Amino acid sequence: MILYQRDEFCAASKRRLPIVIQQPQAPVVAQFKDLVQAVATI
Repeated sequence: MILYQRDEFCAASKRRLPIVIQQPQAPVVAQFKDLVQAVATI
């Protein structure tokens, strides 16, 4: 499950950047990285 963090997603959206670039230390970015690793092993 990817947690919705409104402030981080809104800030990234306003700057038209992916959240992983806009807020690389955000907890949601770690969740996306875990998801990518899980999908890559399939």
